[in-house]
Amino acid sequence: IHEEGVIHRDLKLENLFATTRDDGSPHLKIVDFGVAKLIDYATSLSTTRSLGTPLFMAPEQLTGDGAIGPAADLYALAHAAFCLLTGKPYWFREADEAATPYAFISVVAKGARESARARASRLDVTLPPAFDAWFARATDKRPASRFESAGEQIAALATALGLEPPAELPL
Repeated sequence: IHEEGVIHRDLKLENLFATTRDDGSPHLKIVDFGVAKLIDYATSLSTTRSLGTPLFMAPEQLTGDGAIGPAADLYALAHAAFCLLTGKPYWFREADEAATPYAFISVVAKGARESARARASRLDVTLPPAFDAWFARATDKRPASRFESAGEQIAALATALGLEPPAELPL
């Protein structure tokens, strides 16, 4: 979708649909483009509104002070991966403890303060050591420091989990 100039802006588990292709191979579909934004790459990528689900939203999307581009979707996908592996969103504790939505946004905007493995450990889930570096890069509060494409991020995740990267990856 990024190749076509579309930013989803609300990637979360509810918008990821696992299915199989005709040949039986696994396939993941992205659904619900209700808040997607069409991007004209020749102009500014800035947006004036933050739309999406806060537990999975990139800091620049929550605060509205940055360009909303593919990096915001990749950030959300990293949080979806964490949630799938641990059973809880990375920010679940902060969301429960925040007195207001603004307090929660303030915490997320500062970026993760605890490694993914440490957080997973408190949920009785053991993640491999390489997952920390992958998650830190995928969720860096600076969009330019994140992975450049979904394919690169997926291949790096497979490697971090000790798996063979898929043969076919999106750009």
